[in-house]
Amino acid sequence: MDALGGYERLRDKASRNMVREGEPSLGEKTLFLLMGFIFYLARINQFTKDVPEPWQLSLQDAAHPVMEEIIFFHDQVMFMLTMIITTVL
Repeated sequence: MDALGGYERLRDKASRNMVREGEPSLGEKTLFLLMGFIFYLARINQFTKDVPEPWQLSLQDAAHPVMEEIIFFHDQVMFMLTMIITTVL
């Protein structure tokens, strides 16, 4: 019985030092938290990127290439209108 009890004590000690199956290790937990923080920062940057400002005179930053072309066209038309109006008046 003494030999069997010693075996059980060793088994209990080994099982306490082992990571339970299905439980992530410390490195995996750290990696998960780091990835979550990076995605959180990317999400914040996404929301603060194209925010309208008070008394803004121009359009917001484009989120699509088509909108970039529309803004470029707007700038060109405004320049031409300014030139025409100044020469006529």
